[in-house]
Amino acid sequence: MARLTPIADGAPWMPPAEALIGRSPLCTLRLSATDVSKEHATLRWVGDAWELRDLGSRNGTYVAGKRLNPSERASLLAGTVLRFGATTGYTVDDDGPPPAMARREDTGTWVAAAHRMLVLPNDEHPEATVHQDAAGRWILELDGVASEVHHADLLIASGVTWRLSLPSLGDRTAEVSGRLLRGARLRFRVSSDEEHVSLLIHTTAEAIDLKSRAHHHVALALARARLRDVVAGVPPAEQGWVYHDELARMMATERTHVNVAIHRLRRQLEDAGFVDAPSCIERRLSSGQLRLGIAELEVLPAS
Repeated sequence: MARLTPIADGAPWMPPAEALIGRSPLCTLRLSATDVSKEHATLRWVGDAWELRDLGSRNGTYVAGKRLNPSERASLLAGTVLRFGATTGYTVDDDGPPPAMARREDTGTWVAAAHRMLVLPNDEHPEATVHQDAAGRWILELDGVASEVHHADLLIASGVTWRLSLPSLGDRTAEVSGRLLRGARLRFRVSSDEEHVSLLIHTTAEAIDLKSRAHHHVALALARARLRDVVAGVPPAEQGWVYHDELARMMATERTHVNVAIHRLRRQLEDAGFVDAPSCIERRLSSGQLRLGIAELEVLPAS
């Protein structure tokens, strides 16, 4: 994850996929030194590297001591020292890709994705979720409906307008380091009164005990829907799909509670080290349908 640290005092800066640097109130990174131009430079993720471009600044943009010509671009590497004018410097501590981010339009406040999910307005009220699917598309889940979104798109969550900042993967191969749900098997243990649902995940290498959690009920409801379709002979691609409202009725709860449960399930899986945690729930674009994203399932009584 990209991070630039001021050479002088100041907090590290985590840039979005595109940033304007300078003294103007419109700048993403707003600098106060008088030798910095109002719109001094741009920083942009171009798919496999960070690219810094001088905007014809009066006092120059410097990369590793070399002044860029007006409109000249330079790729950045970890350890590179940047200067904007004579007095303002930053060190590139991390040249990795930026996370998905969103900017609140009325205040300019930024929210960054934790792990692989951008949640708006926050984890306590997960009204909107943005994550990347296996095909590399950015998917927005809002009001129980999934749709594809792109960099700079606007959305409204909790009555607030947000502008998305979504990085492109470009030609860089995504690094996968961690556990995978793909190919895993889920084993549910359900108490006789169905108050307690424990979940065990079997991968090819190990078994991970997620214990009993309230949000496991949403996974159990979807698992049962998928297993019913297996028994009925429904083709695998069509197994387990239910509408968001139907799932809320199955669980005897509100739509918003379903969203919260799904969010908590994904977060628990992320915390357990599953790099593809968002895929535990699959959604059909623009349809309001969803299903459990794992096909190998067991539902057993608690022992």
